[in-house]
Amino acid sequence: MKAPDWDESLIADHRKHLGAAGAQQAFDTLVLAAILLPTYECSPACHANIRDFRYKDRASGEWPFAFIVNRNDLIFYVRKQGVARVAGGIAALKERLSKVHENAAGEYTVHVASSAEARQLVDLLFGKLQPLAALARHWWVNHRETPRFEIEGGYLWTPAKGKSESSNANCENLLEVQPGDVIFSFADGRVGALGVALGRAKEAPEPMTAQSPARKRKPAAGWQLAVRFVDVPRPLSTMEHARVLASVLPASHAPLRATGVGVRGVYLSSVPDAMVIVLRRLLDGQVEELEEKIRTSIGTDLMDDRAEEMIRMRSDLGPVEKEHLIRARRGQGLFRHNVEEIEGGCRLTQLLDRRHLVASHIKPWREADDREKLDGYNGLLFSPHVAHLFDRGYVSFTDDGGLIVSRYLNPRVLKVWHIAPATRVEAFRPEQNAYLDYHRREVFEKHDRGRRSKGEGG
Repeated sequence: MKAPDWDESLIADHRKHLGAAGAQQAFDTLVLAAILLPTYECSPACHANIRDFRYKDRASGEWPFAFIVNRNDLIFYVRKQGVARVAGGIAALKERLSKVHENAAGEYTVHVASSAEARQLVDLLFGKLQPLAALARHWWVNHRETPRFEIEGGYLWTPAKGKSESSNANCENLLEVQPGDVIFSFADGRVGALGVALGRAKEAPEPMTAQSPARKRKPAAGWQLAVRFVDVPRPLSTMEHARVLASVLPASHAPLRATGVGVRGVYLSSVPDAMVIVLRRLLDGQVEELEEKIRTSIGTDLMDDRAEEMIRMRSDLGPVEKEHLIRARRGQGLFRHNVEEIEGGCRLTQLLDRRHLVASHIKPWREADDREKLDGYNGLLFSPHVAHLFDRGYVSFTDDGGLIVSRYLNPRVLKVWHIAPATRVEAFRPEQNAYLDYHRREVFEKHDRGRRSKGEGG
């Protein structure tokens, strides 16, 4: 996230100093990632002729990372405090990035000259800190003649590939959208809504609209994507900001002209990182607010869906490994077996019949790395109603077995389910304590602050 001393003009000056296009794209990727990180405060700085960018850990106050802006590349510093934060350690850093060196101060430097290298670095350093395990992509939709039908209906639709290059690109882009991706909605000269993709596109005929109720022709075949849209309270006029937007438009299949007017043949376009940064700045915090609003209303399934999709797309895993990781999401397979090797039953209800117990991750599956997803010490067996409370952060445990109850939990729930707030269970093993610490810090009382969904009784 942005530090209190964030200087937008200094960010622009840093980017302008870079002479290579690849380095500019790397800079855009790292800055965008920094804005989205919830556990770090980041800011640009300049001392004499040194232009840098720093990361401050909000919890510890340490400065584990920084990078310097050169003419043709970025020099990223992994300081001593940051070495332990690299997923897989320095060996993984050297394996995935080519120009890694250790300096006399015991720091590691990485030369980054492209967006791909920057994303690799982000995955290694911050993947565990981001619920989605990687940066969500951003897309731009130019709604056609029926924007409200798509926005209120919660979908995007495009015909199957046609004869034109533009229509093919629209279809290919829709098929690339993943759960959790962000979509800027453009209509009538304004970015007036924001959406989050709820899944992958599926084959579907052309939707009916109010402008075609008596259509006699057969509906065209195409692809439809479910999207949760919300209106932007303060819409953004692209013509008013045409000059700054023109400088960051994608090189091909751009959704806007240099004048800020939408391109008629472009329906769905990928938004480059530099343009994402500009749009988020121009919308002045509204993107972050609406993202949080949408994801809170959807719940954690969206983040799980995205993490599962990314496992399916990985080339470094075989089919069996992927199956193990994916089944673990639902407390099944190898993960369940590993948990049962350690846990004999539900600690809270004392039920031992495993046919009626579920295996829950302590550190949520979507936030765990491959090893943690299958680690039996990262799981507990629970009666289903206890799993509900634990997974949503309404209860947790101390290392010595004390039950912790969220202040947001309706006391009547405990009464009806016969759970005593002062309950103590058997002390947990040392291997489980690190996971429990994570649960207490990152899951407990974080779910929905006790807000009730429609139809939920008291």
